[in-house]
Amino acid sequence: MSTILKSPDSATPKLGKAKGSRKINIIKSTVEEIQPPDSGQLFIYDAKLPGFGIRVSAGGSKMYIAQGRVRNAVVRYSIGKHGVLTADQARTEAKRVLGLMASGVDPNEEKRHVRNQKKLAVRVKSDDAGSKDVELTYDTITLSQLLELYISKQAKPLRSTTVYLYRGAIRRCFADWADVPVLNITGDMVEQRNASIANRQGPRGEGGAHAHQSMRILRTLYNYARVKFKSADGKSLFPDNPVRILTELKAWTKPKRRQTYISKTDLPAWHKAVMGLQNETARDFLLFVLFTGLRRTEAATLRWSDINFGAKTFSIPAERTKTHQEHKVPLCAYLIEMLTRRHANVGSDFIFPGKDKTKPLAEPKRAVASVVAKSKVKFMIHDLRRTCTTVAESLDMPYYVLKRLGNWSNASDVTGGYIVQDVERMREPMERISVYFQQAFIEPES
Repeated sequence: MSTILKSPDSATPKLGKAKGSRKINIIKSTVEEIQPPDSGQLFIYDAKLPGFGIRVSAGGSKMYIAQGRVRNAVVRYSIGKHGVLTADQARTEAKRVLGLMASGVDPNEEKRHVRNQKKLAVRVKSDDAGSKDVELTYDTITLSQLLELYISKQAKPLRSTTVYLYRGAIRRCFADWADVPVLNITGDMVEQRNASIANRQGPRGEGGAHAHQSMRILRTLYNYARVKFKSADGKSLFPDNPVRILTELKAWTKPKRRQTYISKTDLPAWHKAVMGLQNETARDFLLFVLFTGLRRTEAATLRWSDINFGAKTFSIPAERTKTHQEHKVPLCAYLIEMLTRRHANVGSDFIFPGKDKTKPLAEPKRAVASVVAKSKVKFMIHDLRRTCTTVAESLDMPYYVLKRLGNWSNASDVTGGYIVQDVERMREPMERISVYFQQAFIEPES
């Protein structure tokens, strides 16, 4: 018969056969005296803390355990091995685990959930090391990793422009937080960073708009983490969104909506500078945006397959428009001539390719800077869109024609939702806009 305690003399009590269970005061000395059973497992429980015990295997392994009932079922939880944990450390953890059981939480389910979170892998983009797989857990996931997780796990893939926007916001506004665990970012940090961004002055104006946009993106990422990472009982492991402090303190910036456009008196100088650009792609791109009122990315990603030379129209698929609606517009004679010339020489699937002809034109910042310097007309590419719609309005075009030309969503406009515009009805307005610009480009005689 095996005993479970090394007994220096006959006064030390024997705890019976190897199999079964007994109670002792679980401390370092008593645990180390426990002898393994001949076979199977032996369970010893603490005399002071009900449910706290140690499991001893025939091989000599000693594992601290906690045992209780959850939803009328017996639950046994492995705390950790003796030697790795001290008896006091195991007792402290046992109190926590037994408390979970008393509140109806199965700690084994919690452990499995954490283990599954540790197995969660995501493809993380790294500018210097390329893409790589990493394992993420709620307590170690960094801001940059959360961003890539958000991008990669969407049921409907995000548009490339959205991905570019989100990554750019993190790079420009939170570069020093990129490798910081998300749990470590506090409301005070958010409040200070929001004020810092808002006070920036850049080539595109004040930083209020950047602060507003970047904080909305940060809030989106935290809301995603709140839903993505949950404990075994279904509670979020990210219960607090630090960006909420901006709402509580009424500290959200209110960016001023830009109203800038190129006036009729500035158009001759602007046009002369554009026509002087050596980069023909940038030149034609700026003119195309002005004549069509397209958004920059919508124009830049146009492909030859989007052009119907026979019908003299172009069409942008819904997946490439901001409104998620197909945008089909007639081409004026001026643009037909431009596209015919480009089609013969461009050598790319894109109408306005970049240096790498397999990719669309990136924002032509150098061309814009050159035009501004030569014409003394300060503008951004989006100002060309506003110029087009402003001209259309000045020509007394109907409201719904303006919305169609600008490709603004009609979702909140009940009446507009029932009106389906025929593309041919847009042809005459497009020609009128074209004639207006061509006449405005002519410098007045001095």
